[in-house]
Amino acid sequence: MAVREARIQRRVALPAQFAQVVLRPISPSRLVLALIVAAFVLAMVWVQQTQAIVRVGGEVQSLERRLEVLLQTQQDLRAQLATENDLPTVQRVAFRDLDMREPTDSLYVNS
Repeated sequence: MAVREARIQRRVALPAQFAQVVLRPISPSRLVLALIVAAFVLAMVWVQQTQAIVRVGGEVQSLERRLEVLLQTQQDLRAQLATENDLPTVQRVAFRDLDMREPTDSLYVNS
């Protein structure tokens, strides 16, 4: 068996590679550029969130107005039902429009 002359090169572990890349000095211009880009991205996210909040607020207001209209309609219908459901109105409609008449004699049937 032959003895190897060259030493076996071992791969450097991933955390060590990461540390070598991260610990390199960053130029000030790249750092400033990175900060500007990060600030721009954060500003865009903030603007989108604000727009979403405003849109949802507008939808809530329109739904509240619609609810008020529906509640008023419901109240009007209940009032109309109360006026048309009293006994004199029902009798008048039954006798005049439906040609009904009052019973003359009661009829009992034995079963």
